[in-house]
Amino acid sequence: MAIKAFLISAFCMLLIVNCSYLTTKKRVHSKNYTLNVEEQASIGRPMVLSEYITYVRSKSGEGQVAELDSWQFSDYPTSDKSKEVLIYNGRTENTLHIFYKKYEGKFDSPRLSRELTYDLGYSDIIEFKNFKIKVIHATDEYIRYLVLDD
Repeated sequence: MAIKAFLISAFCMLLIVNCSYLTTKKRVHSKNYTLNVEEQASIGRPMVLSEYITYVRSKSGEGQVAELDSWQFSDYPTSDKSKEVLIYNGRTENTLHIFYKKYEGKFDSPRLSRELTYDLGYSDIIEFKNFKIKVIHATDEYIRYLVLDD
């Protein structure tokens, strides 16, 4: 009887340990730029796109009792995600026009949207939130820039 209880306990512990992957999370950051590398964006296109998505890792096996070697691991995105976008909207004389959009959860509509303006006569550095961008050249059609900090 003691051996049977021991085997059941050991099996349950093994099952619990193997199910721990159901709650394993990882947060992934992706972006469309590289720090201190010259980039170019046309009007209406994202200058900066920074996205965070949290994934949950789960596993499944074939049959009711699968051997550890047959487990399949998959990452699934959760609703815990956010995206920030700075979109170039042209230049008028010395004024630079940029749209800022922030998305959370589903990316179907922005949670926050603002039009930003910067006077290039005052400075060629754009600072907004964590972003610091140096404008190299801007026209009413495109912008060349460096992302200095994010």
